[in-house]
Amino acid sequence: LKVYANKIQKRFITLIIPYLIANTFMIFCYAAMHLFTPQLINPDNFNILKFSFKEFLQAYWSIDGFPICYPLWYIRDLFCFIVCSPLLHIILKLPKLIKWSILLIIGFIYHYYSISFCMGLFYFYLGALLSQKDTENKIIEIIDSKRIPISSCIVTALLMFVGIYFNYTDVNVNLWEPIQRFSGFIFTLFIFILFTKKYGRIGGEIFNSSFFIYLYHAFLVFVLKELLIMVINPTSTIMWIITYILLVLTTIFILVSAFIILKKYLPSFTAIITGGRSNKK
Repeated sequence: LKVYANKIQKRFITLIIPYLIANTFMIFCYAAMHLFTPQLINPDNFNILKFSFKEFLQAYWSIDGFPICYPLWYIRDLFCFIVCSPLLHIILKLPKLIKWSILLIIGFIYHYYSISFCMGLFYFYLGALLSQKDTENKIIEIIDSKRIPISSCIVTALLMFVGIYFNYTDVNVNLWEPIQRFSGFIFTLFIFILFTKKYGRIGGEIFNSSFFIYLYHAFLVFVLKELLIMVINPTSTIMWIITYILLVLTTIFILVSAFIILKKYLPSFTAIITGGRSNKK
């Protein structure tokens, strides 16, 4: 109980406080747009100025399933899973076949019944399975002992771009989005393994800023997307893909720069809004 209470207290600092601040920031951003630049935003899109007290509170928990800073659905669900972690601790002591079967069942329920809560549970439970010593050691062994062929990176990169292309053109087929996400995940994983093999563990401000980027990218993406579309005026699938890539790169560049400036001039504030992650080496 002492360990459990200590973990909950730490997660409150590292998860809940950044979660509340990021959602509050999002509320102010939407309010500012509706107040000062109403011509640039749909009047029904999170019009904070017309929110009731109940809707204002819902913005921190769930509006159509998501908090107002929508990427933070996972932080919300994650804290719920952490509170229930003693139950997970018991499940992880079960035989391997049962443990991994539970993962497949959770994935099946999410995919076929679209229960959003199961998506976060799937990732959390998968992380718990992979963090067990026997599984973790095998993963490290595979990464350390085998080289990833460049051909694997090329194949996954091509698959990712095919997924992106058809995700934009063939909107009636739900197959392409998961292909895009999964191949993009594998490709990113391959790239980081190759980099860390050559240069060692990735550190510095780019590493430290990752949680900051996660917390504050949503509104920036919303604004930058509209600006890029106005400037580039994409009329073909290829131009839409280029716009998409530019959106990702521009967002990361702006937020890493903002993180470096904040950490330099407001280090204590930066530590609070990132749950202490800005101080990590």
